[in-house]
Amino acid sequence: MRVLFAAVMALVMTGCASVGTQVGNESVAQIKEGETTRSEVIQMLGQPNGTIQGSALSGESVTGITYSYSKTQVDAANFIPVVGLFVGGTSSENTMLQVYFDKDGVVTEKHYVTNNHESGGLM
Repeated sequence: MRVLFAAVMALVMTGCASVGTQVGNESVAQIKEGETTRSEVIQMLGQPNGTIQGSALSGESVTGITYSYSKTQVDAANFIPVVGLFVGGTSSENTMLQVYFDKDGVVTEKHYVTNNHESGGLM
């Protein structure tokens, strides 16, 4: 009974949080420079998390949209006093897609970055 209780508590105490729009490699591959339009990107991926507006070095105006995603999971062992310092840990996943458009709304370039990170306790 104690083992079952401990297992249930470990599941309950595991922390996980995510925010943003998750975009995978398959979706990024469907976005073709010189072909895909802004409305097609939004139709594929949903509303963007942000917009980009500025000027290129050439003086041309630049517009774009961004999709970002972040997920962090905390090991249940972190919540055990003292023990958590040594055996606890976290894992995180972060992705960012930036898509730039010309004045006609056609993709000119895209940048996709993904980062996975794991950290452990002192042991």
